[in-house]
Amino acid sequence: LVSTTHLFLAGAAVAAFSLFTAAKSPVAIVFASMVVAIYFVKKGEVGKRSVVILVILALIVPSAFYPLIAGIGGTNAVLFAIEQLWRRVTWVPTFTSAQYFEFFPDLFPFAGFGSNRALATLSGHDYVIPSQQVYEILHTTGGGVAGGSVNTSYFASFYADWGIAGVFLGTIVVGVLCAGLQVFYDRWNRDGFGAAARAVSLIAVVQLMLTNMFSTALGRG
Repeated sequence: LVSTTHLFLAGAAVAAFSLFTAAKSPVAIVFASMVVAIYFVKKGEVGKRSVVILVILALIVPSAFYPLIAGIGGTNAVLFAIEQLWRRVTWVPTFTSAQYFEFFPDLFPFAGFGSNRALATLSGHDYVIPSQQVYEILHTTGGGVAGGSVNTSYFASFYADWGIAGVFLGTIVVGVLCAGLQVFYDRWNRDGFGAAARAVSLIAVVQLMLTNMFSTALGRG
């Protein structure tokens, strides 16, 4: 049988390899998923405090890219990485959400079903990407690389689709889904596959604060 330590090291190798793509998010997701899965498997042996510390470390590791990109070295690099991580976790979701509430419907009409390719095709609406629409405005006024996107929390995405009604009803849908997952996993036998699935689902729920529900459902399975 493969030990938990061996599984963790194997997962760490996969996460480290993804650093070569310069994408920070997959590294944090893989590390955080492993830590949470170990907690579910070793419940009672691994404390919640240890899990929190390990998850924070999982977030800090990919954040090492921030000082490299900015050309900052030495002790200042560590402080800069932590500062940028804190900014990414707190300020960025708040700022991007505010832009959606400001730009829709003043600058762009509510997207409705058009913000999802499959739903747009089924409903006969034109396919639009609110995250790219918001980026174009910010790029035009504040600089940056053309052709990007501004992802935001699920409730701001629902606002871009259907206004306040979308925020209200969308939040209810997300709440029901989260409760359903909780009941489902509570009734599942505590085995390795169940722990892994539960960990991935939990990380996906956290991702809802950074991107819309459709992207989370498709991207995280």
